[in-house]
Amino acid sequence: MVRHVVLMRFRQSSPPGTGAAAVQGLQALAAEIPEIQAMSTGLDLGVVPNGCDLALVVDFASSADYLVYAHHPAHLRVVEELIDPFVVQRERAQIAVPG
Repeated sequence: MVRHVVLMRFRQSSPPGTGAAAVQGLQALAAEIPEIQAMSTGLDLGVVPNGCDLALVVDFASSADYLVYAHHPAHLRVVEELIDPFVVQRERAQIAVPG
């Protein structure tokens, strides 16, 4: 199994609700992209200082399935409209996990 992990920081000047809209847009992808096996996403709870603003974890059966997701028009639309205009930093990794 391949796990896609993303952490994001939004610009301080982002409009209110930016993070919530990004989370909602990302969550909707699970219904549109059948290659997604599982998805968790949400805003940072602020338990410790200097955390990222949004986290995303998505599981796929294979690297090929991840690439379908990465290039899927629905995913690209969410990134283009709800993430890229507001994100100042994004870190991502794809890791192998037992499954």
